[in-house]
Amino acid sequence: MIQGDLLTFPFLDLIQSLTLNGSTGQLVLAHNVERVEIHFQSGKIIGAVNGQRGFSANGEQVRASLETALSWRRGQFTFINGQLPERGQATRSK
Repeated sequence: MIQGDLLTFPFLDLIQSLTLNGSTGQLVLAHNVERVEIHFQSGKIIGAVNGQRGFSANGEQVRASLETALSWRRGQFTFINGQLPERGQATRSK
C-alpha cells in the first residue's frame, strides 16, 4: 500500500509511476468530501468510480473521473495493491 498527499506527490506523477510499474490495484483519491477511485490492471487504467456512482469502464466516465482528480491540487491518496473489488463495488472509506 502507498499513501500520501497530492501536494507532495502530484496526481500525474502518481499515475505515471503506477503505469510504468505495471501496477494492479486501486488508487483512491479524496479531496474534502469528494472521492475518486482509479482501477489499474497491469499498469493500464481499466475503470473508475466517481463519488457515489458505481464502477464504470466507459471511456467517457473514466475520463471524467480523471479530470475531476486532475483538478485537485490538495487531497490524500492511497494505492491498494492487488486484487480489485468486484465490479460495481466501491471501497468503503473508514
